[in-house]
Amino acid sequence: MDAWTERFESAGNQRLSEDARRKAPELSSSASSIDDSPQSDSDDAPESKTPSSSSASTSEMPALDDSRKLEGEQDSIETRYEQLRQDVDVLVAHLEKQTLEMENERAAMASARLQQQHALEAMARERESLRVERDALRAQNELLCRRQEELSQRETSARETHEELLVALKSQQQRDEQSRTLVMHFIKERDALRKQLDESKSYSRRVEEELVTVRAEAQQLRAEHAALTVSLRAASANHGERESWREQEQARLIESLRADLLQMEFELQTLSVDRDKLTQRVTSLQRQQQSSRSSYEVISLSANVTKNQPDKAQIKKRPTVVTAASTATGGSHKDAPTFSNLMTLPNFVDESGDGQTTASRATPHRRSPVGSLMSKTISSARKRLFRSSSKATTVLPQ
Repeated sequence: MDAWTERFESAGNQRLSEDARRKAPELSSSASSIDDSPQSDSDDAPESKTPSSSSASTSEMPALDDSRKLEGEQDSIETRYEQLRQDVDVLVAHLEKQTLEMENERAAMASARLQQQHALEAMARERESLRVERDALRAQNELLCRRQEELSQRETSARETHEELLVALKSQQQRDEQSRTLVMHFIKERDALRKQLDESKSYSRRVEEELVTVRAEAQQLRAEHAALTVSLRAASANHGERESWREQEQARLIESLRADLLQMEFELQTLSVDRDKLTQRVTSLQRQQQSSRSSYEVISLSANVTKNQPDKAQIKKRPTVVTAASTATGGSHKDAPTFSNLMTLPNFVDESGDGQTTASRATPHRRSPVGSLMSKTISSARKRLFRSSSKATTVLPQ
C-alpha cells in the first residue's frame, strides 16, 4: 500500500511541477511588469502628477488579473490533486483486496496440495505392506505344498506297513488283545475327533467374523475411493494423470482386498467340508465300535489256505487300527490326517516377480489392518487345526 501511494504521489508531484513550469514564463512577465511600473512613475514625476497616476492605475490592473488567474489555477490544481489522491486511495484499496484474495487462494491451493501428497504417501505405504503380506502368504503356500508332499510319502509308507500287517495278521495269536485295543483306540479317536470338531466350529465362527470385518473394510475403502475421486475432480482439472494413477492404485487395492476376501471364503468352505467329514467319521466310528465285538472270527493256523480262500472272500471286511509313532522330523503340525488336504489358496498363482521384495523396507509400525488380520488368521489356523500329535492312527481294511 505504501508503495502504491508513493507512486501516485510522485506522479501528482510531477504533474504539479510540469504545470508550474508552464506557468513560470507568465508569472515572470507579470512580475517584471509590476517591477517596471514604479521606475516609469519616478521618471515621469517631474513632468506632471496627473499622467503618472493614470499610468500607475493602468499598470496595476493586469497584475491583479494575473494574480487572480494564478489563484484560480492553483485552486483547480489543488482540487485535481485531491481527486487524484482519492482515486489513488480507491485503487490502493482495490489492489489490497485483490492481493489478499490471491494470497488466500494460494494458501488454499498449497494446503490442498499437501493433503494430496499425504494421501499419496499413505497409499504407497499401504501398497508396500500389502506386497509384504503377499510374499508371506506365498511362502506359507509353498510350505503347505511341501507338507502335502510329506503326507503323500507317509501314505506310501503307511501302505507298506499295511501290507506287512496283512502278512503278520495271518498268525491270529493275539485276537482278543487286539479287539480290546481296537475298542480303546476307537473311543480315544472319537473323543479326539469330537474335540477337533468343536475347535473347527469355533474357528469357522471366528473366520466368519473376520470375513465380516474384511467386507466392512472393503466397503469403507470403496467409499473413501469415491470421495477421493470427487474431491480430486473438484480441486483441479489439470491433475488428470495423477488422478487416473490414484484411481488405478485404488482399484488394485480393492482387487487385492477382494482376493483376500475370496481366500477367507475359501477357507470357510474348506472348514465346513472338513467339519462334515469329521461328523461322518464320528458316526462311522460309533457304528464300528458297536459292531466291533461281534465281527471277529477265529481262523485256525492249521487250516489249508486253498480251502479257506472262498470263505475269506465271503467274510466282511473290517477296519483295523494301527498306531504308528511319529518321528522327530515328521511330527509337525500337519500330521493329523483329518486336515491333510486343507487349503490350496485360490489367489496364489505363480507369477514372475514384479520387483524385489519389500520386506526390508516395510516396518512393523506401517502394517495395515488387513495385513494384521491375515497374519492373525494364519497363526490361529496353525495353533488350532495343525497341532502336532505324538502318534498318528491309520485305519486299514483287513
